[in-house]
Amino acid sequence: MVFSIITLFAEEVTINGISYRTDPANQTATVTSCSTDSNEIIIPSLFNYEGVSYTVTTIGTSKNAVFSNCKQLTKIYIPKTVTTMIDYSIGYINTLTDIYICSTDAPTLSGTYSGKIVFRKTPTENITLHVNASAIDAYKVEPWPTFMDIVALTNDEIAKSESNDEEYIPLTENIIKYKTDSETKTAEVTGCILIDSKLVIPSTIIKEDITYTVTGIGDDAFQYYNIESVTLPSTITYLGARAFGYNANLKEINFPEGLKSIGQACFAMCPLTSVIFPNSLETIGRAAFGGMPQISFTIPAGVKEIGPAAFNDAAAIKVAEGNTVYDSRNNCNAVIETATNTLVSMANTATIPYGIQKIGDWSVNNVNHIDKVYIPATVTTIGLYNFIYNENLTDVYCYAEKVPAMENDYRSRNEITLHVPATAVSDYTSSWENNNFKAIVAMTDKDMEAGIESIQQKSENIQKICDLNGRSISTLRKGLNIVTLSNGRTAKVICK
Repeated sequence: MVFSIITLFAEEVTINGISYRTDPANQTATVTSCSTDSNEIIIPSLFNYEGVSYTVTTIGTSKNAVFSNCKQLTKIYIPKTVTTMIDYSIGYINTLTDIYICSTDAPTLSGTYSGKIVFRKTPTENITLHVNASAIDAYKVEPWPTFMDIVALTNDEIAKSESNDEEYIPLTENIIKYKTDSETKTAEVTGCILIDSKLVIPSTIIKEDITYTVTGIGDDAFQYYNIESVTLPSTITYLGARAFGYNANLKEINFPEGLKSIGQACFAMCPLTSVIFPNSLETIGRAAFGGMPQISFTIPAGVKEIGPAAFNDAAAIKVAEGNTVYDSRNNCNAVIETATNTLVSMANTATIPYGIQKIGDWSVNNVNHIDKVYIPATVTTIGLYNFIYNENLTDVYCYAEKVPAMENDYRSRNEITLHVPATAVSDYTSSWENNNFKAIVAMTDKDMEAGIESIQQKSENIQKICDLNGRSISTLRKGLNIVTLSNGRTAKVICK
């Protein structure tokens, strides 16, 4: 069993007139406001909310006079757990006569003004400060203000300060957090205090006697957790951006039939052992499964939208037959948008097929298990953020005689040599000067042959090759070649 608590969204909680901002990651709370007609307030050192115990450690947030609405307040009991008091937090209280601070050491006064105005507009010269006897001298120096008197706490006063404390609840199971929608009676998972690394999401929850169906996992819900496995119910229809991203131990998860959408970077860098998508899946976000060199992906026929770099650095990629939007033609181990001939994402075993016209944004990015990339002569456009963050990429070979349009992103590519046709070196140098390659050099005959061999070995989209006389030949030769592609088109290919 793995014990860990990961950052969740802070939540505002009001108990007995005192409002807190909870920090589930650390099981701590900050007093943010108070509204009461009582003449005294006893702040607890610990309270329980939705099965979690929170220790009160801070009073105030930036420029927030916590007790300014308490018009009859004369006494405040501050628990021993408070270590920080923020500027303005005890400000604007004209009726205050006694403050009881029960911590062993003086709390730190902090904020924009270095704690000098914690008691802003509160007449401290009329207030007696009751503190631990051993710490009295600490309250006589700046930024602490001048009080009417500073005296030692009595045992009765210490006991009274603890009178509102609740009993600590030890965590024995995962505390899953939800955001509910009262109209649709649905719930979204927003995070968890994780006790058991084997996370099971229920299909329904009951809150205030209302049953909610759990339909999604929210953005960032389990990012950077120490989860080992996840069981999703059949009611789940979407997984948000980064929902499970960067879980260093996440190896197992099921994708239920009914799941339609997987968000951006949802499982980025997770060491999953297998991925089987449901036929219901329609959308996969950018970099959703980036950085998984151990996985071979099969994309269902019903997927209609795939974000850039969704599967970059995968072991293999295959788009199922019948998909009308994407293909992985001729076992190229890449995702191609069929209508536009755009490369969307590539595995670490990919070959960019002849006939591709655009290298999409991010599509050759974070593919860490390649050292060379061959760009066929048919490419006319190269999108943003390509050829960067590829740990082992040293050489890019671009066979287009006419320089493809490449958007300047001013990113460093100073470890990559760009190889281009000898007649086009000058054009590439002037057109791509802001794309920061290590060098732009002319291809050798060997480079030309290597690129041709790479395309032929891993791509079947060249169906037939002929010389200028129309005679069929077995391989591309120096000079002009006429090729017939798998889609029936013909093209002229010059090899030097």
